[in-house]
Amino acid sequence: MFYDAVRKRPRQRDDVLNALTKDVMAFLNSAGGTIIYGVVEKGSCAQELDTNHAFELGEKNGVTPEKVVDWLRNHVQPPPTVDVYRVPETDAAESPYYLVIEIPQGQTAHQAKDRRFYKRIGATVQPMEQFEVIDVMNRTRAAALRLKVEMRHRQTRNEWSGQSLYIAITSANFVASEYGAVKLTLAYPLEFDTRSGLYIRSHYESATGLSLGEEYTPHASSITARWAGAYDGSVVFPGDWFDFYGVPCYIRIPKPTLIPNPVYLLQIELFTINALSHKHLYSIQQEPPDTGFQLCEVGASNRDEMIWKFWATYHSYQKDQR
Repeated sequence: MFYDAVRKRPRQRDDVLNALTKDVMAFLNSAGGTIIYGVVEKGSCAQELDTNHAFELGEKNGVTPEKVVDWLRNHVQPPPTVDVYRVPETDAAESPYYLVIEIPQGQTAHQAKDRRFYKRIGATVQPMEQFEVIDVMNRTRAAALRLKVEMRHRQTRNEWSGQSLYIAITSANFVASEYGAVKLTLAYPLEFDTRSGLYIRSHYESATGLSLGEEYTPHASSITARWAGAYDGSVVFPGDWFDFYGVPCYIRIPKPTLIPNPVYLLQIELFTINALSHKHLYSIQQEPPDTGFQLCEVGASNRDEMIWKFWATYHSYQKDQR
């Protein structure tokens, strides 16, 4: 996110720092971000460096990295931890400079000196609702789970290709997760191999469908694997990856020769105490020029395309089975 330092009237140091306080706090209470002082902005997009005004903020009004840090410590509660850099225009010792401020996501709600809480929505700073403040304050009570998944070829039998899914989970903040679960949902025609693997340690259930926006895939199935430190000693710690003791989940995929250029879907959902669940959608595609498969996470930019390709694969498989 870029901050436009240009104004119609000359700004004093306290004007700059007061505006900066709200911006920094809004990022802390949201998902973090970066502020660059000295960029001309248009339509929330950076256009160019402001060589006429940006340097004045640092040179004439005395806005230095040290003063920014001290100001934030005195005007934001609890005091935040941010990184502030000077970016000189040239290599000269007395070169004017820009300010770059890197802001992490706060682990609790931060309050301004006006006793208000602010959040970031797009390119705007807005006051927070009471429920939003409570939600942010609960961040440190819940582990921020992160997922890592790898697929390896296992065997080929009859018309099926066997694959192994290795799941690993960690906590991205300073909170461990003593209780939680990971739920894997396969869209038909993919199947779980229920004879071995993670299935043995899991709760298996049939699903009426996999939600894909407003549509559902029929005949989906899922398994849920859990960890519980009080019962089996399994805990998801920050900085470590819990991999269910190396036990994979076995799945079966129709051979690539049955359907040209197939695309299948897998959804993995994470749960832990005091936190919302997080869903990750993956595509399983034929890996050219071989006959194997590759696993790729589906992002917002290619979600619609992958869903469309999945439905084409689904209907081709249905037609082939008739």
